[in-house]
Order: sequence, then C-alpha cells, then structure tokens
Amino acid sequence: MVACVGSKTAELLTQMGFNVAFVGAQSGKVQDVARSFTGWAGSRRVLFPSSDISLKSVSSLFKDTQKIEVAVYKTKIVSRAIQDCDTYIFSSPSNAEGFLKKNKLPDDATIVSWGQSTRAYLLTKGIKSTHTLSDSSIEGLIKIL
Repeated sequence: MVACVGSKTAELLTQMGFNVAFVGAQSGKVQDVARSFTGWAGSRRVLFPSSDISLKSVSSLFKDTQKIEVAVYKTKIVSRAIQDCDTYIFSSPSNAEGFLKKNKLPDDATIVSWGQSTRAYLLTKGIKSTHTLSDSSIEGLIKIL
C-alpha cells in the first residue's frame, strides 16, 4: 500500500501506476494529516522514505517498532543573494534556510509559507508569514496571490 501527505503527490503516484490507499486531506496542515494517518495505519508497519534532514512530522508519531525510516535522498542547501522582491514564497524549511543565509526580507514584503512546517521554521527566525497554505498546491497558492 502507498500513502502520501497530499493530493498532488497522490496524482503523480497514480499516474505512475500505484494504488494510493491514503491521501491527507490538507497537505499544508501536516500535523493534522499525521494524526489522521496514524489512525488510518492502525497497527500496520510503515516505511518512511525521506530526506536526510526530514523533520519527521509524520513518522515521529509512530513507535520505533512500527516504523522504518530511510533517508533516500540528501537535501543540499544552496544560498544565493537576490534582489528584493514584493512577495516571497517559501516551499520548505530548507528552502527558507538557504534563502536567509544570504538575504534579508524587506519589512513590507508578503511572505507565503507552503504549509505549517515552513511557517514554524520562519517563526524561529522571527519572521511572520502573511499567508500559510493549508493545501500545499499551485491552485492554493494562486488563490492567495
């Protein structure tokens, strides 16, 4: 069985021929999805393929005996200075981290966080998001913009 946090990932997996048994209702609200997933999973043993710097938002709710966590890719933080913009869209905590290494946000900028984890990371840096996507999708972003 295959499970995923959001509908866009489910679409891609379905196109690839996988039968997706669980899809989170609002991918931007990963803690809500995590709680829903643990209920759905019940006593099943779950494999979590992830990044080497995963926040483990979902897998942290499972007992060690019920999960296998495997880092299947490495996230490389690349930072580059850019000119000021009016709107900034941060798609992940690592995306925001890379940006903030060489840039500062203008006081009047619009800040969009792609989900709760990104919003929480920005808050640790003293940055409040103007908007946080509850459904991490291009369509959700377009509605905000």
